[in-house]
Order: sequence, then structure tokens, then C-alpha cells
Amino acid sequence: MLEAMSSPRYLELLGRIEVAGEAPRWNGVRRSVRKLAGKEFRKLERAIKVLGAEPSDAELHGIRIRGKRARYAGELAESSVGKRASRFVTLAKRVQDVLGEHQDAVVADERLRELVLSESNPQLALVAGRLIERQRERMLRARAEAPQTLRQLRRAGRKAWR
Repeated sequence: MLEAMSSPRYLELLGRIEVAGEAPRWNGVRRSVRKLAGKEFRKLERAIKVLGAEPSDAELHGIRIRGKRARYAGELAESSVGKRASRFVTLAKRVQDVLGEHQDAVVADERLRELVLSESNPQLALVAGRLIERQRERMLRARAEAPQTLRQLRRAGRKAWR
């Protein structure tokens, strides 16, 4: 990482970012942050609609990513839209927390299983098994909480962006 961050290519990128920040280009097209937020919400809503009763871990992670985009767009529009946008942003944060908890548990579970498979230590296997069990409980709690938080977010999004 340090080698990559010392490379001429990386330093050139930093320079370009600095210049772009000082004098951003404008293409002449005016965009409504309210419309942008509405568009991101509609993408999120479509993604939520296609979830089955038992979504995969990857599908839930995809919803989390879409939720982040909708949240950030909502934050941009918050001052012009008002309370409804603020409610949406608050609920989007909640969804992000719940689905983030789920994703963290999924990744921890995977890493622990990889560790157990790479080692032949019975004590390690026992400890890892207990930790895997805790990650499973964490994941199941988040899965149980997700449907209600997603319903609340969709309701708030419809009020804010339609």
C-alpha cells in the first residue's frame, strides 16, 4: 500500500483531484437534488421489491449499497425538501446500520471458517466455533429486523420523493 501511495501515478491522481476541487467543471446542465434523490429512492425501491422472502446475503448487501446512495442523495435534498426528507434520511441510516450489522456478521463468519480450515488446532476450532455461533446469532437478529426497517424506509421514501 505504501509503495502504491508513493508511486508517480498516485501522486498525479492526487494533483488532479486537488485541481478539480479548486476549479470544478460545470457542463451547463442544472440538476434538481430533489429529482436526484427521488431517482435514487426509486432504484432502491425496485431493488427491495424483487427481494424474495429469504434474500441471500449478497442481495441484502446490494440493498445496503443502494440504501447508502439513496441516503446520500436524500441528505443533499434535505434542506430543500424538509421534514419528509429528514425522516427518510433517518430511516435510511437505520437500514444501513441493520444491514451493516448483517454484512459484518457474514464476513466475520466466513473469515472464522477459513481460519479453522487452515489450522489443525482443536482448541482454535472450539473457540472459532463459539465465535461463529455468535456471528450467526448477530446475522439472524439483523435478518429479523430488516423487513420492518425496509418497510418503514419505503413508506418514508414515498412520502418524501413522490
